[in-house]
Amino acid sequence: MKTLRNIILISFIAIILIPVRSFTQTINPEEYNTWSVGVKYGILPFYGDVRQLKYSTDNKYRKTNGGFALEGIKNFNEIFGAKLQLITGKLSGSSPNLNLHFNSSVFEGSLSGMVNLNNLISYYPEKDKIINTYLFAGFGIIKYRSAVRSFDEDAFITGYAWDSFGYSKTTLESALSFPFGIGIKFKADTRFDVGFEFSLHLTNTDKLDAWVVENSYNDRFSYASISFTYKIGNKKEYVDWVNPFNDTANANVLHARNNIAVNDNTTISM
Repeated sequence: MKTLRNIILISFIAIILIPVRSFTQTINPEEYNTWSVGVKYGILPFYGDVRQLKYSTDNKYRKTNGGFALEGIKNFNEIFGAKLQLITGKLSGSSPNLNLHFNSSVFEGSLSGMVNLNNLISYYPEKDKIINTYLFAGFGIIKYRSAVRSFDEDAFITGYAWDSFGYSKTTLESALSFPFGIGIKFKADTRFDVGFEFSLHLTNTDKLDAWVVENSYNDRFSYASISFTYKIGNKKEYVDWVNPFNDTANANVLHARNNIAVNDNTTISM
């Protein structure tokens, strides 16, 4: 797991540092809206010790649950940004061969850095943008309450943030989380975007399913969601969607265009 995290971190840093743009900072963020808020809904598959790896007709317990999320996004420019995200939902899993099933309530708050791949790699010359793809990675804190029960009789076995009998709730448990993922957004209009996002959430605990196994991987879950984003501000456009070649207020772009025109005329005259 540590190796996987290192690969992810190195890849994310490499994406940020690769000089794939012909010139940097081509857009003045002050000319555009840079804040947005969003709401998401999706599924929360769980990956841990108590998990149904294969479909079984005798499994009477739900294996995948839904979750809601709220997010606030700040774009520093057309390439880089950050988002604060809050997820609330449930995790579940079952293993008839172990005679176990579990249910957990989870609440995660995270802060992630974002990279707009479309703006990092291409300008889409002379075309209006309608699709944006982005990567993100960050860290957060997850609060959870979990209980594992017998599969056949649904009898409480053990849990976290529960009393020893599984009757009364106690203080939520805490763990660190490390979300990373990819998303795609479609421009509905100047105010709204619609998108899809997939993220994997690593943790530093093996207790999300309330079943700790020695020398096993820490628990993790994914979040596949549909998102609806509202872009805040009264300016003409959101910075994510600005095409530098169509940004007539940008002196750098105008200068580049003029140089191209001059070079073309020189070539023709020769």
